[in-house]
Amino acid sequence: MFLDAIDFAAMYREQKQQTDFKSKNSFDWDNKAQSMAKSTINSQYVTDFLEKIKINEDDIILDIGCGPGALTIPLAKCVKKVIALDFSKEMLNQLELYAQEEGVTNIETHCIGWDDSWDHLEKPDIIIHGAAETHVDNSLIDPNSFITSNVLGTQVLLNAAVKYNVDKFILVSTDEVYGQLTSETQDSWKEDATLNPR
Repeated sequence: MFLDAIDFAAMYREQKQQTDFKSKNSFDWDNKAQSMAKSTINSQYVTDFLEKIKINEDDIILDIGCGPGALTIPLAKCVKKVIALDFSKEMLNQLELYAQEEGVTNIETHCIGWDDSWDHLEKPDIIIHGAAETHVDNSLIDPNSFITSNVLGTQVLLNAAVKYNVDKFILVSTDEVYGQLTSETQDSWKEDATLNPR
């Protein structure tokens, strides 16, 4: 098969070494974990996401870049199991606290990143990919970091999805394809908004 001939994980590591811009590391995300947990849990985004995704109770979901569990916990209430990955230990700690508060026990967490082996993970039915560089202004300064995470990182996951015959692959990405938000209090764009990328 064509995809098997390309080692996208190796390409990702090589591209990562070539970039000058340093994306946030796990310690940066650790420092944001508690405030991020408060702002993302029970948000309108989660409600909208859950209304659109088609899942069943026997599904196993792989949530990549799960953060503090904004999607992981509500999904776990509807499916057999959620495998939650993040490279920030504190994000996973916040997720585990939230799961305990909600009485959710069918989540398996792993503190791993792009460079780590994922061979030990159970085959999912659905992959939710939310691990990406998100601050668009930084992509204008140095696109290499964004290409590494958002393109090659996504290709690594797509390659795995094909290899393991995953039923569904969902990419969660920035909404700045609809234009720049003018303030922190402005609601996120909806999917039917007019495209207006910078």
